[in-house]
Amino acid sequence: MRVLVIGGTKYFGKLNARRLLERGDQVTLFTRGRTRPEFWNEVETILGDRKEHAAFEAAMAGREFDAVIDQQGYTKEDQESALRAFTGRTRHYVFTSTISVYHDDYIDFHRHCPMREEDLKLDEIGWDYPEGHDEYAVGKRHCEKVLRAHPEFPATVIRVPPVMGPEDWTLRFWILLQRVLDGGELPLPDGGTNITRLVYSEDLAQAYVAILDEPKTIGVTYNVAQQEIMTMRLFVETIAAAAGRDPILVPVPRAIFDGAGLRTIFSKPELYIEDVARAERDFGLHTTPLEDWVRATVQWYLANPPEKDSAGYDLRPREIELARWWRAEMSELERRGMEFGEAGR
Repeated sequence: MRVLVIGGTKYFGKLNARRLLERGDQVTLFTRGRTRPEFWNEVETILGDRKEHAAFEAAMAGREFDAVIDQQGYTKEDQESALRAFTGRTRHYVFTSTISVYHDDYIDFHRHCPMREEDLKLDEIGWDYPEGHDEYAVGKRHCEKVLRAHPEFPATVIRVPPVMGPEDWTLRFWILLQRVLDGGELPLPDGGTNITRLVYSEDLAQAYVAILDEPKTIGVTYNVAQQEIMTMRLFVETIAAAAGRDPILVPVPRAIFDGAGLRTIFSKPELYIEDVARAERDFGLHTTPLEDWVRATVQWYLANPPEKDSAGYDLRPREIELARWWRAEMSELERRGMEFGEAGR
């Protein structure tokens, strides 16, 4: 196939392009050209900035692609520009959205667990940016609304959770691994009992390829995530085991953690599970076991330690102080409880 990847030079976008090349597809990248992967000379490149809509559309004029993978659409205006650029010029357009489009103003997570794609009623959501909502998530909802309004356009939407794996420029995995490696106590809001699904970058790249090969995915929205449902505590413990460490994990009530002004580590609502049954049924979503991809990711980070600290690591001393204080408080409560029990005998 002739495939255009908008982005495609970093992280899982690069993995998408690499997988397409490996199977013999003709790949074109639309990119600013600031990052040049090892396969740069094997692809056609169109240099430009997606935010410059008129120039972007002019660059696409006269070109046709069997498929387009769009990883750089963030606003209503971006999506409208994509429609102008590709209507009549591609047989399949795959848009990268996010599970952050699910928001507790729209979804009752206790009544919608797991969250199915149809649980988010896009027709009931406006074009404004509500106060307190993440701008990135709002923009992605707007992009999906534009596509929903044009069912004649051959689009597939993928809602993606946090993507984990080697070469992640966002360093999200490093947030936990760096704390595991430093040996200090690690406070977990509510004990890390909130449950979630993530996705391994290699699995996500394979999902894009599978979607391109399956015509029935056109016009459909998919949650794409790992098969395992895990607590955050299990995730931390799996990272620690892969790194050969045994960290001191300290359950701390979320209100106390947040009240200390700390960054909540991967803290979504207690029940934040996306349903992946549709993806498994329609294009055979298959994911790598948790222990395997965590081990591979830890090994990559150990071989390629980041030059900068993870997000919020400047508050690490406060995290450790909070964990030690809370452990002391719990020890004192336990002692008083034993005294109370003995006094009642």
